[in-house]
Amino acid sequence: MKHAFIITAYRDPESLKSLFSQLLELPEASVCCHIDARSKAMATSTQRYLEHKRLSDSRYERIYLQADQTIRWASSDHFQIQMQLCAKAAQDGAHYFHTITGQCRIIVTVECFIQFFDKYVGQSFMELAKMPAAHWSGNGGLDRVAYYQLFDLLDARRYGRVFDILNRTLLKLQRTLGLSRLNGYPSIGKTFWGGLGYWSLHHSAMERLLAHPALKERSYRHSLCAEEFVPHSILMNDAHIQQNPEQMINHTLRYVHWESSHGEVPGILDATHLPVLIAAQNQNYPVLFARKFDSVISQDLITQLPISS
Repeated sequence: MKHAFIITAYRDPESLKSLFSQLLELPEASVCCHIDARSKAMATSTQRYLEHKRLSDSRYERIYLQADQTIRWASSDHFQIQMQLCAKAAQDGAHYFHTITGQCRIIVTVECFIQFFDKYVGQSFMELAKMPAAHWSGNGGLDRVAYYQLFDLLDARRYGRVFDILNRTLLKLQRTLGLSRLNGYPSIGKTFWGGLGYWSLHHSAMERLLAHPALKERSYRHSLCAEEFVPHSILMNDAHIQQNPEQMINHTLRYVHWESSHGEVPGILDATHLPVLIAAQNQNYPVLFARKFDSVISQDLITQLPISS
């Protein structure tokens, strides 16, 4: 079974190189990686690294790297690039598509990973919450869909407080005028679903996603974090999947530490998180991936992985 790993990265090149090495241990695995265009030094060093590795290890030919686009935080850039990379992996005949970051890792053995997808072949794994969802802010997540936002026009991280004031003013104006985009996604439907923007999809679900007209219409632009509601809504409104709900499993197969650790949220994992990762193997669906690893801080944890059962 061919597994394609769709990676978006922008920092910590050593973590990315370590991830490449790990993923290539899977037979026939392919990697499609995008490095943010603003991380020029990282892109250059990674390209040189791959050129060097390919001289002695043909497996590295299975890594496709691009670094020609910028991913602005919370914009639709992320989702669009994920879909570009998924389309390439589909052309290469991938059976499963896994979206991850450059600071993720598989935390189980190669054998465990292969056995899991052999057991559940045909099923896809994605966090699925019908909006409005109680655990999401902004009208249960619907605000990110219903209103025009500025993330596709301005870099929120770059402009900081100024961006926040402008975006809040735009949202307030739309609410005051009674405007809403909820009926502006005709090809997706009127029911919206959301969840984590990282998932593992079987090729049958990916074919439906890539063929959906919403990807060409791009009506989701100027929303908030399109990767966290567009693929979920498309698939859960798909007639075939509605008739075969067992094909979509509400689980990400991923562990993310959503509390502050080493000054970041999601938190950077270290050796103290190993018991949590081990315990996560005893769930109905075990955790196969974890985020996020740092090439220095997480080194002790990495040496204690993978988890064998």
